Amino acid sequence: MRPKFLLALTAVTTLILAAVYVLHPKPAAVKPQMASEAVSAPPARSGVAKPPTTVFAPAPETVPSPEEKQAAIDRQLHQLQAWAEADDAAGLDNIVNELATNSERKIRFAAIAAAKQSGHREIIPALRDAAMRAEDLNEKKTLLDAADFLAGPTVSEQAANPQPLASVSP
Repeated sequence: MRPKFLLALTAVTTLILAAVYVLHPKPAAVKPQMASEAVSAPPARSGVAKPPTTVFAPAPETVPSPEEKQAAIDRQLHQLQAWAEADDAAGLDNIVNELATNSERKIRFAAIAAAKQSGHREIIPALRDAAMRAEDLNEKKTLLDAADFLAGPTVSEQAANPQPLASVSP
């Protein structure tokens, strides 16, 4: 290659790297805790004194009150209803996510009802998968019933194909 081209390429590369270094945000400094909150390690027993190591105590978690928890559940139940009525892919994804990850039993059962209300058959594998993971037999049965409900023919499909249902003779 030509020396002028290599020199220009090297100069441009150096400028880009220098700009990235200068413009890159620096990490924020860690603010030390007050001495009353810090816990010190025990002093060394050997003849050489080591500086004490400071260990920071974790921040306490706040536990919501029963009223706050119930309000959060109610908000989530209304959101599930809105997702079922929205009739879009994002709503279905959110319903599936609640089925798979939510630890609150009320919300999981509301997600099952929302899945049935949506009428989308794409959600059947997620219902069956959640049923396989469910430990509660009532929840497992409800999930499988919802999957069977969605797998059945719709009203418009039944109207288009008016075949009588097979009767079971004794």
